[in-house]
Amino acid sequence: MTEKGHIQAKDRLTHWQQLGIRPSHIYHSAMLRTQQTALPFCRYYDMPQAHDLLDELNHQRHLGGCTPSDECQLVANGGAR
Repeated sequence: MTEKGHIQAKDRLTHWQQLGIRPSHIYHSAMLRTQQTALPFCRYYDMPQAHDLLDELNHQRHLGGCTPSDECQLVANGGAR
């Protein structure tokens, strides 16, 4: 993650702290950048970094085998096929 990304993650954590947000879980994928983004949140809220529930590399099996282009269309349509 870039230095800008680290700063943005810390800024977002500060914003959550100011709003009194206290999440019950922090979810992120196994991708390195998402782990780096989640790290300050997990540390502050004393939560483990667990990413086994999210597997973005195998997302197609959950979307019926659609292509990345199809997935973009699903997102644009709010999930409707």
